[in-house]
Amino acid sequence: MTTVTKIARLRLGLNMTQSDVATKAGVLLSTYQKLDNGSSDIQKAQAGIVVRVAKALNTTVEELIKD
Repeated sequence: MTTVTKIARLRLGLNMTQSDVATKAGVLLSTYQKLDNGSSDIQKAQAGIVVRVAKALNTTVEELIKD
């Protein structure tokens, strides 16, 4: 069974693709994909990237990083 990350759930709830979020956030698609699929820990990502991803997903940094 595949676990869907919080970031992926937020993205899917907005009917956005990974590419849509990466473009809106101004980050590399590969960087966003790693966060979206959980292979990179959002809590260890660069602050600027987390802020831009949160904004692209219409949420807060706090919401993204809380368990």
